[in-house]
Amino acid sequence: MPSDPGAHYYVVDKAKQNGNAVIITQRIGSSGVTYSSRLYDCAGSMVKYLGTGETRAAMEASVPDPAMGPVAPNSIADYVGREACR
Repeated sequence: MPSDPGAHYYVVDKAKQNGNAVIITQRIGSSGVTYSSRLYDCAGSMVKYLGTGETRAAMEASVPDPAMGPVAPNSIADYVGREACR
């Protein structure tokens, strides 16, 4: 990730349905490990967090964002979305 050069990102799981995609990633960086689940509207270039946490259990227990927002070009959400939506 150009905007997060000190971290490594891994795809843990991904699925697509009806033009939407869900992707779970693991980020390993200087601050530790973080899991994130994001929902993408691939056609509309929109995203929202479904959960985030230091463990998968914490990610699954976290509160999702209330609404989707636009994917900013060259952001982490952009690069993760490219993988989620392909």
